[in-house]
Amino acid sequence: MDQRQDALAKYDAALALFRTVGDRLGEANVLQAQGDVLYFLKQTQDALAKYDAALALFRTVGARLGEANVSSALARYMFSQDREAAVASLQQVRACGNRSATSMVWQMISEILLQS
Repeated sequence: MDQRQDALAKYDAALALFRTVGDRLGEANVLQAQGDVLYFLKQTQDALAKYDAALALFRTVGARLGEANVSSALARYMFSQDREAAVASLQQVRACGNRSATSMVWQMISEILLQS
C-alpha cells in the first residue's frame, strides 16, 4: 500500500476515535490533514470537502490558528482557479488576528504577485 493511502487509513481511524470521545478540535485537525493528503494525491474535490468540514469545526471551537491554516490551504487551491476568491480567503486568514497567520498571508500574497 502506498504510504499516502496508508496515512489516509490511519487518519480515518483517528477521526473515528476523536468523534467517539467528542474531541472536535482533534476531529478538525484530522480532517485538515486528510485534506492535505488528498490534495497532494490530486483528489481535489475530496480535499476541498475535508477542508470545508475542518474549517467549520475550527470555527465552532474557536481555533483561530486552525481556521487560518485551512483558509490558507483553500486559498492556495483557489489561486489556480479564481484569484479573487483566493484573495478573499487570504483576507479571512488575516481576520483571524493571529500574527503567525498574518505573516503567512503576506508571504502568500508575495508569491501570488511574483507569479502574476
